[in-house]
Amino acid sequence: MSTRPLVTSSTSLTHIDDVARQAEAAWQSGLQCERTGQLEAAHQHFRHAHDIVVDCPRLHQQAHRHLLRVNLQRRAWREVLTDVVLLGLAPLAIFELVAYLMKKQVLGGALCARDTGAPPREPR
Repeated sequence: MSTRPLVTSSTSLTHIDDVARQAEAAWQSGLQCERTGQLEAAHQHFRHAHDIVVDCPRLHQQAHRHLLRVNLQRRAWREVLTDVVLLGLAPLAIFELVAYLMKKQVLGGALCARDTGAPPREPR
């Protein structure tokens, strides 16, 4: 079940504007950390921005551009692969599909997370 309240379209615009501002602030913080070589902190900021924009295709795509750049520097190859595949599929509307599925509550949330059989990783 979604934790977001039901909103009217004018409220939705306000919500997405707020989300865009929050994402931009996180990206700016991430860029600052990246410039100073704090790659894990940069990744955390970029990941936060990603997590709040996943249901907005344009912003979600932009999030993966930032993540790809920092993931390459971090040598986080599995994450690089995810970023490259999603960005490569962008012309086929993958970000629109993800947004649609998020809004329909097909994706997202702990209940729907894929079970890898491994215990959750501890944050670094």
